[in-house]
Amino acid sequence: MADLRVAVIGAGYWGPNLVRNLSEAPGGEAVAVADLSPARLA
Repeated sequence: MADLRVAVIGAGYWGPNLVRNLSEAPGGEAVAVADLSPARLA
């Protein structure tokens, strides 16, 4: 299986779950997260 590298634009309500699931998936990696709210990036 090929690796999947993803950038998430707009962390919003589902952002933390999406990033966690991508990071835990075999071959998955969240390489960047962008959001207007600094609190969402913490």
